[in-house]
Amino acid sequence: MLLGGAVAPAAAITEDDLNLGPQVVKTDDGPTGYSVTFRYKAPADVQQVRIWGEWQFSNVERLAATRQSDGRLGADWQPGDTIAAAGPGFFPAFPALDMTLGEDGVWSWTSPLPSGKFSYRFVHDCGGVQGIDGCTSYPDPANPNWANSLTPTGAQTLSSVWVPSHPEFPTYDLDMQKPSSAERTGTFEHREYVSPESTNPVGKHYMAVYLPAGYDEDRAVPYPTLYLSHGAGGNEGTFFVQTLANDLMENIVAAGRAQPMVIVTTNFNGIPDGDAGYTRDLKQNVIPFVEREYNVSTKAADRAFGGQSMGGARAIGLLYNSTPTFEYYGLWAAAGGGNPNAAQVDRMKQMRGIIHVGTGLQDTLGNIGVNSIARAKVLRDHGLNVMEYNTNGTHTWVAARPLLQDFIESAVFRSTETSIGFESVAGATWASATVKPIGSSLVAPTGTVEFRDGDTVLGRAPVSADGTARLRLGPQDGPSATQVAAHYAGDALFNSSASDPVPGPDTQRPTVALVSPTTAGPTSTVQVQVDAADAVGLAKVVANVYSGSTLVRSTQSAVASGATTATHRATLALPDGIYTVKYNAHDLAGNVSKTGAFAFSVDGTKPTATIKDGASYTVKTGETYDRVSFKLYDAQKVDKVVLNGVTKDLTNNAWSDVNFIAPGTFGAVKGANTLVVFDVAGNTATYSFTLN
Repeated sequence: MLLGGAVAPAAAITEDDLNLGPQVVKTDDGPTGYSVTFRYKAPADVQQVRIWGEWQFSNVERLAATRQSDGRLGADWQPGDTIAAAGPGFFPAFPALDMTLGEDGVWSWTSPLPSGKFSYRFVHDCGGVQGIDGCTSYPDPANPNWANSLTPTGAQTLSSVWVPSHPEFPTYDLDMQKPSSAERTGTFEHREYVSPESTNPVGKHYMAVYLPAGYDEDRAVPYPTLYLSHGAGGNEGTFFVQTLANDLMENIVAAGRAQPMVIVTTNFNGIPDGDAGYTRDLKQNVIPFVEREYNVSTKAADRAFGGQSMGGARAIGLLYNSTPTFEYYGLWAAAGGGNPNAAQVDRMKQMRGIIHVGTGLQDTLGNIGVNSIARAKVLRDHGLNVMEYNTNGTHTWVAARPLLQDFIESAVFRSTETSIGFESVAGATWASATVKPIGSSLVAPTGTVEFRDGDTVLGRAPVSADGTARLRLGPQDGPSATQVAAHYAGDALFNSSASDPVPGPDTQRPTVALVSPTTAGPTSTVQVQVDAADAVGLAKVVANVYSGSTLVRSTQSAVASGATTATHRATLALPDGIYTVKYNAHDLAGNVSKTGAFAFSVDGTKPTATIKDGASYTVKTGETYDRVSFKLYDAQKVDKVVLNGVTKDLTNNAWSDVNFIAPGTFGAVKGANTLVVFDVAGNTATYSFTLN
């Protein structure tokens, strides 16, 4: 059910022209460029009004050294200051300051203020030097917040004012804390749920739920949920009113650095048995209620928990003892908690999300700041995924805001997982990485993946819409990668991640050498020999012969048992012509060597010898000759002639002559003679004749 109610009543406001509430004025004067005037109408019988606000400041270095605040107000703000209370009391420790009653019956107080969101409230006729302990507090009726009237729990007796930053007087960069725009403001709901753990009220308890702008109860992808726990003295309204959880989330979403989430704030008041009772109530009552009533994911990967101060102690208890309930934990200015034991560490090592630890660096309350830094180191030393973010500040909600901001911007619902595999496509080897969010998401990770072999970067590839990134690894001439890992760089919405290194695939090309042919020819027959080698194992050696672009012979030898060396031989009979042999080797991984090529020509036609006519060349008597001459021809050129074993080299022309052969010349003899004609390809033609 939805709840409403009232807290200590404020004076009714009937005057419309009194300019009640905070008046933020751009003064263009130092030290901050802005001042705020608070105008408040108290009941007529009130004799004194004081305003309490989070606006005391101190130099950070002096605060760290002395553990005491300078206690300066806004008029004395200085660069390098942080907000730090100097007043008495544990909480709130900021002072209450006297307001001035005007003739119009309005109480007012004016001060320069730096940029930021300042909580404030009023007290009437409150004794004491500065403090407001024990006095009734009133929010500003002219500037209410949604939690002022919650009942029976959750009420916040606070109002707040936003002061922008002046460009000529820069103070703090707090744009993410400003009130979210109207179109980016969601819905608050105050919910009652059944709680057997609760003793006040008995059997039921309360939570606040913030539904983000544009919340869709029918969205196909359910929303992630951020659960938050207040500190001592707080309630379910605290994280919204004082830590600005809704504004931070909406502004970060608008900046494109987070996805919308449902925020649930709990109340541990009235839940006995400390961390154990709170944990039972959260796991058995709160989470089931939220997941039943709202369109939120039921997966632990889509749940986060954060707590401040005593709420930080609750977060530590959940982290150590109920680790799988959430995937993201925020431990901020945590009061207590101790260090984990071995079993707890083992459980936390199964987390895929993030442990976020932070504090105000000048938080000396119970040594919280020092202890937080030490706790982060202990968790890191155990090998856990710790993200630490600290800020200048003391034990205040103002210091808690940047911790929550960093949790939303840098940690929650951002974790990814990256895996790697290999595939062979068309003779090439590819590394393929897959990047996925660990939880539910409307969008997929984008950006790049870097592939590494140890410290050596093999290359980078973009992440496609399906979450994959592919890099061609081979074949290559150099040695194969040994241990390959994929490193996702992250983007505006997702954090980086890396796969485990895996043995790299065989990407080294085989090597080949052409042993034959090695001359351009022409040759009458072709003897092809290709030698190949591979570091891992060969599959086959190939030699194909082309005439122009046409394949005329395809030859190959399979390699038995994946031998690392092999020889392919082939004897080819080819028609006369000009050819190219193209050769390569394939290994067992599918890598192909570079393809070599060698051009040669084939001539299988014998040369011819024709007896030349004419008495000056040839004199014939019957079937014998007194003198004879020959005209020689070969399309691929005549090389030489051999007459009765005597060789005569010619000039390697297509046409040639051997003239005036008679006994006693060029090996010729009386009687039978044999002439052998050779072309450059080695083809021969034999002619016999008889000389007188």
